[in-house]
Amino acid sequence: MSGTLFPTRRVASGAQLTVERQGIRFWNVATDRVHIAIEVRNEGTARSRPTTARLRGAPLGAFVDWTPLAAVRVPAIEPGSSMVVETEARSPVTRPVADLSGRLPKDRPWPTARLLEAKGLLKLLQPPAEPGVLPGDLMGLLSLRGFHWAGNIDVHVGDTAVERHQACTRLHPGRVNMTYFTLGGGAQAYTLRLEGEAAGWENALYDVAHNRRYDAADGVFTLEDVGTNRLLAYACKPPLELEHTKFGIQVERQPGGGQAVVEFDLDAVATGPGSFLG
Repeated sequence: MSGTLFPTRRVASGAQLTVERQGIRFWNVATDRVHIAIEVRNEGTARSRPTTARLRGAPLGAFVDWTPLAAVRVPAIEPGSSMVVETEARSPVTRPVADLSGRLPKDRPWPTARLLEAKGLLKLLQPPAEPGVLPGDLMGLLSLRGFHWAGNIDVHVGDTAVERHQACTRLHPGRVNMTYFTLGGGAQAYTLRLEGEAAGWENALYDVAHNRRYDAADGVFTLEDVGTNRLLAYACKPPLELEHTKFGIQVERQPGGGQAVVEFDLDAVATGPGSFLG
């Protein structure tokens, strides 16, 4: 891992360091190594002091428990300016437990995936207790891993805390594509709102372990009494001519609030098999 651990320092009075969700980027540079880049901007009126960005990782999903990942030095930044700080983390190979790759039968698509419920879905993805190691790849657990790690990165710098949840997977145009993420729990109900062009497609949401289907009303799914640590499957049918798309699913828990956006990047030439209904 290339990031160095530093003691946390206060941000100078008058400085205001911010990080946007889109300013957190991560991608594989090798099968077991993920590069992480974070754009930090000083929105304040004074030059900031050197400080530390604290990073945490989690399996792909919403409201999933975080584990410490790294601390990265952020140099002084002039007001109105930004800087990209970078580090690398190790991504251990995740051994598949269920096979959801390729064509799935329409009538019974997830018989093996139910094994995850008994084995403890999120426990299978927890990283070893050492710095600089990311949680396991949910897509790898489902035999769907492409080249890039799928998961969550959380960044704390100054008074700012921002997280990004992202997966890249294979797109099968004109078919019912399946993408997957976890729901950690901690609420009685959830609303999931589609962001991007996927809101206009045929779509549905499934609780895999219970084979329960949810349909959207104006691009919004409402889930009640779903329990904790669930594997959710989002089904959508992109147009036949589509080769690449990005969309998000905004998850909000009730009561108590709290939001997270799980982003998907689907590409017809991406590495990996993808998952679709036959």
